[in-house]
Amino acid sequence: MLKVLVPVNGSECSRAAVDEALRIARANGDAMIQLVNVQPRMPYHVSRFLSGGEISALRAERGARALEGARQRVEAAGVRCAAHVLRGHIVQRISTFAAETGTDQIVIGTSPARGRLFRESIADRLIEESPVPVDVVRGGPIGMFERFGLPAGLGLGLAMFWYSNQ
Repeated sequence: MLKVLVPVNGSECSRAAVDEALRIARANGDAMIQLVNVQPRMPYHVSRFLSGGEISALRAERGARALEGARQRVEAAGVRCAAHVLRGHIVQRISTFAAETGTDQIVIGTSPARGRLFRESIADRLIEESPVPVDVVRGGPIGMFERFGLPAGLGLGLAMFWYSNQ
């Protein structure tokens, strides 16, 4: 049985990843999709006002809310599904969970370039750290900024660099 792990956060990008995982599962025939949502550590300025039980309940609620739509989508497609709320560093927990559960493949959605312009994406780090193959799916349409603004800005920057070195 093929096990496909899909990190889910409730975004359009994660819905695109679930759709790709469903396509893979249908093509394989005997597959299971494992949906995971990783809840990071609570910031100190928030956690100092909450008890351990309240923090756990908040994480469980947020994780369940993020997983609900994806779980319903997979179950409606008639594919075996398991949903898990994990806690910790996102990339490390996904990689560890994949290794522990015998996952064959990870399918993750990523945002258009605007969201990754100034920080490394989770998908990029997961590709580096994962013990199993990672399939990255672009979620959401490419906006005008990514289509024209980035190339124009890069061209202008290179032209200014060239001009300043003359």
